[in-house]
Amino acid sequence: LIASALAAQCQLDWQPGVALSGPSGRVIAAANLPNGDLVVGGWFLEAGATTANRLARWDGAAWHAFGAGLDDNVYDIVVATNASGATSTQLVAEWNGTSWSQLGGGLVGGEITSMTRMANGDLVVAGALTSAGGNAVNGAALWDGTSWSGLPFQPIFVSSVAAAPNGDLALSGLLDVAPVTTIAIWDGVSLNSVAGPGSPGKLFYDTNGDLL
Repeated sequence: LIASALAAQCQLDWQPGVALSGPSGRVIAAANLPNGDLVVGGWFLEAGATTANRLARWDGAAWHAFGAGLDDNVYDIVVATNASGATSTQLVAEWNGTSWSQLGGGLVGGEITSMTRMANGDLVVAGALTSAGGNAVNGAALWDGTSWSGLPFQPIFVSSVAAAPNGDLALSGLLDVAPVTTIAIWDGVSLNSVAGPGSPGKLFYDTNGDLL
């Protein structure tokens, strides 16, 4: 009876508001800047009436481009604190507020599928990667602010990565771990299997430290 009474009083409906013209194509990734602005990336060439090649920023009132944008689709966005490098970005790029730059020689391989920033500030990039900064890697690479390196283990292909508040790194994909699984957690010492769905999507840690 209580549920019925509440349902009768609280009808679900859209409320009037301001219409927002967003990106012209599919949005794949989003992130908030420290000032609260929203950055989105994906498969689009415009955001509202603004030309924005695959990346755009919403400041609460209008869309803005990041320079000339990017020449390939955006699959993930991580907010960084500094920038360095040259102009040929090679799969991963960093925006310093004025221009795009490369991270330590860039990456070689297929598309990047996921990125995450570790608790210590290191950046982990995942995908069908074979080289990072000239170093051979398998599926994922780590940027420590100065140079690229492979992970201490050898995944075959990594589809998603997520950093835990305690410093652990969760991965999904084709992982060389026993027993065979599509999800595993690196605790800084060993890679441990995690029981989960056969084909997980994007991994996240919530504010409680639980893996989603």
